[in-house]
Amino acid sequence: MDILVLGDSDSSGEHTGGVSWVQMLEFDLRQSGIDANVRSIGFSAVPVTAPDYAERRVAELKPEAVVVMVGAWGFTYTMVQLQVEALFGKRVKEWYVWLEHRFESQTRTPGADPPPLNRLARRAVRRVIGTRAQISREQLTERYREVFRRLARFEDTDVIAMTYQGIGDHVEAGNMPAQRRRFFAEVQRAAEEHHYGWVHEPELFADLPNWHDYAIDELHFNVLGHRRILGTIAPKVHALAAEPV
Repeated sequence: MDILVLGDSDSSGEHTGGVSWVQMLEFDLRQSGIDANVRSIGFSAVPVTAPDYAERRVAELKPEAVVVMVGAWGFTYTMVQLQVEALFGKRVKEWYVWLEHRFESQTRTPGADPPPLNRLARRAVRRVIGTRAQISREQLTERYREVFRRLARFEDTDVIAMTYQGIGDHVEAGNMPAQRRRFFAEVQRAAEEHHYGWVHEPELFADLPNWHDYAIDELHFNVLGHRRILGTIAPKVHALAAEPV
């Protein structure tokens, strides 16, 4: 069973030594006697080219099943670099990104919590310059709708849409909790219009109130987090594998 995950740096295991719920899912399926190959490729629904990209990669790789990671971070997670680009242009933004990466490398150990100097400097920059999101909630919803429409062209390919947990302050600020609930409800309706599988576990980490217990930062989970995510997607995939051809 060939499974393609339209994922990101988190599903690739980039921040956990190459181990994520994707690799865990493949191992889990094989332990159950299912000849499975699970592959994650980089994907973001933010660019206007996202539907074309998703359709092209599925056509190229011809998987039996596709898992689409649905994340709200495109409108919840704001960045200084996007505000810099809006105010001063692309060249200044590139200079700022270089400066930010250099500061990060000199003040923070990879995978560790940021020290006080790092946190203070970032907070000051965000307050002085401001931040901006990549896309609006409405635009991101429509982008996923179009991705789902494109994938429906592959009649022999099963599709599961799986939401990703929000982590940190950016998902709790202002009316963001309500915005996220509306977003996931709208994307769920879009998925169900095509009879796609839907995996949404908003209380997955409710017993761990400190997100540092299951995540590396506000966008990436640690191994414990990936194990819990596996527990949400594995039953759906096992059910697909058990269906008669």
